Amino acid sequence: MKMLKNVNGELVINLNHNILYLIYVLLFGMLLSCSGPSPVYVVSKEDSLNIKKNTDQSGVVLMPPKVKYAVYTFLVDSTDNVYFYSFPEEKPSVGVSDDEEPEFIGLMPNHVFCIPNGSERIFFETNVLFQKGSRRIKDVILASFKDTISIDFLKYLKSISSDKSNRVSFAIRLALPEERDVLKHKINGIYYEPRK
Repeated sequence: MKMLKNVNGELVINLNHNILYLIYVLLFGMLLSCSGPSPVYVVSKEDSLNIKKNTDQSGVVLMPPKVKYAVYTFLVDSTDNVYFYSFPEEKPSVGVSDDEEPEFIGLMPNHVFCIPNGSERIFFETNVLFQKGSRRIKDVILASFKDTISIDFLKYLKSISSDKSNRVSFAIRLALPEERDVLKHKINGIYYEPRK
């Protein structure tokens, strides 16, 4: 801050550098806020919109039921922690419609792994995207404990699945009772007896 004298001999504070600095800081802050928070996805709202969009005039829903299981499943708990489990590719019940899928799959706490926050993309690329397999398309499900999902990983999964060259099929659903039960037992370190 400089002190200058104006034409009348009065002391004037030169704020030019401070004002410019303040403007730069404000512009930088606005630029950062443009990227905004993670987009919000509401599972029940999207399901309702899909049903409405795929219902004919007579009220018949013209879309296949959602699948329950995929080879690769990511779970998002109520505090936005991400967990992962997968099936062997040969599992016959994976990727079929609701009426043919079993209610319980024998999921165990040691089948579910916690992915450290911020490592979801690297984990996905290493363990799903770049893995060689016998299937042409990799089935991925993001299952949430909450109806509202607002994690960056969701945006990333959507962008990966929209690029057809990645050959990733992606679905979003609420977590199943078995997944909730298994994760609760894993987090609390309690013995779990699988239902069948």
